[in-house]
Amino acid sequence: MACQSCQKARQAVSASFKALVMGDMKTAAGEASKAISAAAEKAESMRVRAITGRR
Repeated sequence: MACQSCQKARQAVSASFKALVMGDMKTAAGEASKAISAAAEKAESMRVRAITGRR
C-alpha cells in the first residue's frame, strides 16, 4: 500500500496525462502542479525522518 502522498502524486499524474491527451493544457498544468506538491510533501517527510531517525 502506497503512502497518502504517493497516492496523491500518482492520481495527479494520471489526471494530468488524461488532460494532455484531451488537449486541456490548463487542467494538465494544474494536475502536474498537484503532483509536484505531493512529491515535495513526501520528500519533506522523508527528510524529517532521516534527521530524527524515525521510521
